[in-house]
Amino acid sequence: MSEPDPLHTHARQLAEQLHQDIRGATSVLIATADGFELAQAGATEDASRLAAMASAIAAIGQVVSQETALGEPHCMVLDAARGFLLLRTVQRAGSAVVISVLTSREALLGMAMHAVNQAARRFEAS
Repeated sequence: MSEPDPLHTHARQLAEQLHQDIRGATSVLIATADGFELAQAGATEDASRLAAMASAIAAIGQVVSQETALGEPHCMVLDAARGFLLLRTVQRAGSAVVISVLTSREALLGMAMHAVNQAARRFEAS
């Protein structure tokens, strides 16, 4: 039996922690920058599809940030009628990872963004 991949293990811990920490979080998905699911917590109907879309949105955010000279993007937010989607790209051991958090409208957006940014910093440092 092989040992679990450390990236998957840390991604699973990150997903579970964010799901617990963010009020109104319905789903947390951690994916590779090229759109493959690493871990999830909460109710995600089609994680592989969301992973692919999240990586595409993160890539577009990166390009827009560069083209407009805004600098490195920290957190991208989609504000929709029934909730929010927060995206954050992080680097860990040379691999780009996309954190996606889906919330209800109950979530306090600033608090959720702060939680994602703090978790991203810890994830990068671990």
